[in-house]
This record gives sequence, structure tokens and C-alpha cells, in this order.
Amino acid sequence: MADEEIQGAGGPLAPPSETVHLPDPSFQPILVAFAVTVILFGVVKSWIICGFGILLLLYVLAKWIRDVRNDISDLPLEHH
Repeated sequence: MADEEIQGAGGPLAPPSETVHLPDPSFQPILVAFAVTVILFGVVKSWIICGFGILLLLYVLAKWIRDVRNDISDLPLEHH
């Protein structure tokens, strides 16, 4: 099947002209969800726990934003 041409309504289809960029897998969305859970638990139980959750959330978001910026800067210019 790889050697066969793919036929469209007007004849053979052109090969794809762009590549698709997918980010690397990451635990950061899970950590953000955990930090929000800690914040909500802290609102009910203790402001100290809430503060820890806020610090964790800020740390994970900063790291996530930094990783995305580094990932985007590594792309070729035509992908920007």
C-alpha cells in the first residue's frame, strides 16, 4: 500500500507540504491538576496547605512555560 498512489477526486494527491510538530510528553499538566487539588483542599483545611499548593502551581506553570518557549525556539523559522 505504501507504493500505491493515493487517488483523490481530481487524480493523485500531492505529498504533504508541511510537517507536524508535536510537543514531547510531559507530566506538567498532571502536576498542575495536583496543585489545584492541593489548593482546593487547603481552602477547606488550612491556609498553609493552600499556600503550598499556590507555590507548587506557580513553580510548575513557570517550568511549563519555560519548556514550551525552549521547544518553540528550537523549531525552524517557517514554523513560527
